[in-house]
Amino acid sequence: MRSGQRETVLVVGVLLGVAAVRAVTATRLPVLAAEAYYWLWSQQLAAGFHDHPPAVAVLARLGTSLLGDTALGLRLGSVLATTGTSLALWAFARRVVPRRAADLAALLSAVCLVVFPFGLVATPDAPLGLTWACSLLAFVRAVERPTAGRWLLAGAATGLCLLSKYTGAFLLAGYGVFLVGTPRGRELLRDPRPWLALLAAALVWAPNLAWNLAHGASTLATPFRGLEGATPDLAARAGDAARHVGSVLLSSAGLLTPVLLV
Repeated sequence: MRSGQRETVLVVGVLLGVAAVRAVTATRLPVLAAEAYYWLWSQQLAAGFHDHPPAVAVLARLGTSLLGDTALGLRLGSVLATTGTSLALWAFARRVVPRRAADLAALLSAVCLVVFPFGLVATPDAPLGLTWACSLLAFVRAVERPTAGRWLLAGAATGLCLLSKYTGAFLLAGYGVFLVGTPRGRELLRDPRPWLALLAAALVWAPNLAWNLAHGASTLATPFRGLEGATPDLAARAGDAARHVGSVLLSSAGLLTPVLLV
């Protein structure tokens, strides 16, 4: 077996092993209150819910349909989605960095303390990670060879990211910076096909947008809840924001380790 094949077998073996550890652990952890909340959503699926888009409920429904209303059934989608995230990230990284760096990225994505818990419990972050990584992979493939099909696939994956969690919108912002701010991106924009990606993302996300319009923009308003009672003192708000950012950076340093944080 050649060196590259051995490394591939090693990475796949580690990813499958981590998935097995997640699955076993997921059967033993008590169900969290938030997970029970998502389970209730899964019993009556809709295009949107009060706090999040529908992906987490869909995964819970699929898992419990296969394994019943058990802890693993509730979390099966997260276990599989997080493993799929590492595989998609691996495929993406192999297109943009040297092979060994891509292998390391895949392994770190599986065992990193920030990511590992997403495969243990049912949260919107599990489908977000999977669709985010798939969107990156589809986007870089479209940039490499810009066919209509590849751009449609990139857009559809990004739309699914928005159906997982609204932080998926940052992907659109990042793609926009690349397309506008680089020579290759501006060259692509002169071709009508990349605009198909934006259309595909909008069409995939459209049911959730329609649900929000019919329900007082319930999910879209989630990040802004509580601001009505907040202090009007801008200096106090700025201080609160600075403390929050500082706490996030410190906790990230502890979880990621300083090397990965940088």
